[in-house]
Amino acid sequence: MNNIITGSKYFIGSYSPFLLFEHEFHNLSEIANCYEDKEMFGERNAAIEVCTIGIISHFEAFCKHTFAALTSIYPDLLHDFSKKRPEITFFLNDIIAIKNNFNESLSFLVTEKQDFGSAKKINNLFQDLIQVTPFTKDDCLKFDLILKKRNLIVHHGGVFTFSYSKGQSKPTDIKKIFREKIPITYDDYLDDSLFLFDIAIKLTKASSLFLTKVLKDTAINYTDKKFAVDLLTKAVYDELL
Repeated sequence: MNNIITGSKYFIGSYSPFLLFEHEFHNLSEIANCYEDKEMFGERNAAIEVCTIGIISHFEAFCKHTFAALTSIYPDLLHDFSKKRPEITFFLNDIIAIKNNFNESLSFLVTEKQDFGSAKKINNLFQDLIQVTPFTKDDCLKFDLILKKRNLIVHHGGVFTFSYSKGQSKPTDIKKIFREKIPITYDDYLDDSLFLFDIAIKLTKASSLFLTKVLKDTAINYTDKKFAVDLLTKAVYDELL
């Protein structure tokens, strides 16, 4: 990350969630673009597969980092969130490990315990936290299809399975199941990555607006926190707001 970009103790990895995600988005897009038409890959482009896995992983990390930033900047959110999710527990060793930096680390520890593995889970988490759902109904369906494609690559080497076929609107040709690999083109990657990028922008804006309001409504001067909120919408080339 460029040294001229300012970080904050309220962010996992020191830098704002969107900035980290956008940085990886551009890196992966550059890789995908460089290897778009490489003949050495034949019918299956391994670079595009790796980029597909990568962008989904970084998007999940972005969601986690945004959740952590919200609760780190405004810890009062954890009070109501814990009421809605009383099942959250910690091992004593975890508490002891962060005791010297408890206030700054608690939100990160809470975030680590959450499952951001589907559109529904992400929506539910942010709904419980700040009454925001990043995915529409159609978005949920699209994201789930992207995840299934990613899981097919990671867990089955991209080879079609019965379980994958059943989850598609158009069933896979029975002759391809257990025999052929799912084709993923550069255009597929571009469509998936831009979709995730748009969701990231949507969630970042909603998070920034929420924090701006709650900090404005409080009488306490949170100069460092307000600065962190400003960083939320900083992008590599411009600003989101």
